[in-house]
Amino acid sequence: MRISALPPQPLLTASSGMYIADRSMFITFTRLLWAFTFKEDPAHPIDIDSFSEGFSSHPLHFKTGIAPRGPWVEEALKSES
Repeated sequence: MRISALPPQPLLTASSGMYIADRSMFITFTRLLWAFTFKEDPAHPIDIDSFSEGFSSHPLHFKTGIAPRGPWVEEALKSES
């Protein structure tokens, strides 16, 4: 039986950049949800099981409606610019 002097290393290590990217994506998506209403197009229902073929699979495109939640959204976005 061989005993290693080094402790086992994790397969994946997290850098500080990963945490910054995670927080940035969280802020982006929460602001989108705060400002806009996303609705499914009734004429083109979303198929949640439709993905592309191949090694790098991703959801296929779908149609949706995006509208501001109210007139205050435009005012808030203009004031930030």
